Amino acid sequence: MEVIKLGLYLTIGMVGVFVIFGFLIGWLNNRSRNYIYGAFGKPALYITSFIGTPVHEFGHFIMCILFMHRVVEVKWFIPSAVEKGGVLGYVRHSRHDSLYQRVGDFFIGIGPLIVGSIIIVTLSRWLLPDTFNALFNMKEFDLTYIVKTIFSVKNISDYKFWIFMILAISISSHMSLSKPDIENSYFGAIVLLFINMAIATIFVSLKMDTNLIIKFIYTYNFIFITLLSIGIVAILISIIVANLWLGVKRIS
Repeated sequence: MEVIKLGLYLTIGMVGVFVIFGFLIGWLNNRSRNYIYGAFGKPALYITSFIGTPVHEFGHFIMCILFMHRVVEVKWFIPSAVEKGGVLGYVRHSRHDSLYQRVGDFFIGIGPLIVGSIIIVTLSRWLLPDTFNALFNMKEFDLTYIVKTIFSVKNISDYKFWIFMILAISISSHMSLSKPDIENSYFGAIVLLFINMAIATIFVSLKMDTNLIIKFIYTYNFIFITLLSIGIVAILISIIVANLWLGVKRIS
């Protein structure tokens, strides 16, 4: 029983943050696209897709490389799909049956969440270094502090902030996972569960200190919750701005 608890703790601790944020970002993006289209029309969708889609596909692509999958074909952006609907881009890949590559199925599926959030934070490092330092000096997760830090008076008065926001909104609005992304992640997540059960068995059998695992999971979740929260803030801002502009249009 102790092995099962520890194995589940490890797996949920590693997978749960991406499941929760993946669905939340997807739900928000479905609404943000409608608002953006209603407020700013097709040009806004083209701009966000032109920036965000290649980043989304790069998330899949780099995970394919890291987990040694063979990349068969990559379409970074299909402009016609913005207006006609359909797939905006894709990465086709194949693998052997090695354990490492099977685990890779999960990380390839969620690659856009990981890589997209890392790129957004990297952009903040270049464009808003004070904000970057403040966020990564946090001792505990605090969403209110994140929002206040990003939307400080100093930032709002700096043109680099608005460049950052355009890029962050474009990237985060394409971080949501498609149905194939989610389906392709299932098998890798199951393999990861079995690996974690094996790790749990070793820890319990050898009576090793599980505080190491607890510390790892805490740090892992703290980092990714912070990264993904910045993406969610960007999506929420796009919804707010689009609604304000819609209100202005109605009045005028």
